[in-house]
Amino acid sequence: MCLCARDPSSRSRSTGGDVPDKPPSYTIHLDGNWSLEDLYKFPRAYEQAYFFLYAVETDSSDYQGEEVDHIFRAFPWQGGYSAVGFYNNLKYKISPSRRPKIISISYASPGWLELGLVLAVALNVEKIVQSVCKSAEHINETYNKIIRGLQERELRGIKLNQEKIRLKRSELKFISESNAAMCRLLGLKNLSELEEKTGNPLITLKMVLSFYRRIRLLADYQSKGKAQFENSREGSDE
Repeated sequence: MCLCARDPSSRSRSTGGDVPDKPPSYTIHLDGNWSLEDLYKFPRAYEQAYFFLYAVETDSSDYQGEEVDHIFRAFPWQGGYSAVGFYNNLKYKISPSRRPKIISISYASPGWLELGLVLAVALNVEKIVQSVCKSAEHINETYNKIIRGLQERELRGIKLNQEKIRLKRSELKFISESNAAMCRLLGLKNLSELEEKTGNPLITLKMVLSFYRRIRLLADYQSKGKAQFENSREGSDE
């Protein structure tokens, strides 16, 4: 079943033709058997990881000002509702022209998903996915250790916007070390800026762990050969 018969390799990545405002294109190569659930889970995780990195790792004016500060501090991070609200708010704050859009898609063996987006952010997503693929066992072990530590300290269900002052010095030390470890393993460079945005190190940690879960899902698709990011294909010369 071919949804689009045009090979994305025939397109220009940088200019998009003669239309000056068209975003550069980025291709994710698809293979194997995809279900309807895959077509929901993978794009959703990709989009959310993209918006997080755009907000945290770039200096875009889209993510500056009091409204943006509110997004990073508005949610209690007690469950899935906070994550959904957080990523949705990031999405609708960014200029529509910078949100990922489908340029072409083909479901075949192999196929592709060609996106128009901010290329620097897409390459950052790819870089982090590759890093997680290479060190999956170590990163997941660190993640699981942090989750156990949060549970033991009864910090997973704490309502953050009300209980910040209740954190003990030992808890703050654990949180700080966990933030540093996860950001180092994921290659996130702006931890101090993120902590400034959230105003709470535990909110920061829960955001970083949430981001990791989305990257882990993308890495799982790559490890299974179902999705290969543009520059990760064997023999790529880009």
